[in-house]
Amino acid sequence: MTVSLSKEQERLVQNLVSSGRYQTDSEVVSNAFRLLQEHESKLSELRAEIQKGRNSGEATPLDMVAIKARARELHGER
Repeated sequence: MTVSLSKEQERLVQNLVSSGRYQTDSEVVSNAFRLLQEHESKLSELRAEIQKGRNSGEATPLDMVAIKARARELHGER
C-alpha cells in the first residue's frame, strides 16, 4: 500500500522522529492509526447511545416538585 502525505503531515512526522519521541516514521503512522481506531470506536459507541435515546420514546417534562419531594422523602428532610 502506498500512502501520500501532505507537506505539513510529512513535516509533522519528521519533527516527531527528530525530537526522539518516536524512533521511525512507521511508528508515528502506526500510533496515528491506533488513535484513529480508538476515535472511531468511541464515535460508534456514541452513535449507538444516541440511537438508544431516540428509540426510548418521546421526552417528557420533568416534575421538579415531585423530584424534590422524593429526594426529601429518601433523605428524611422536610
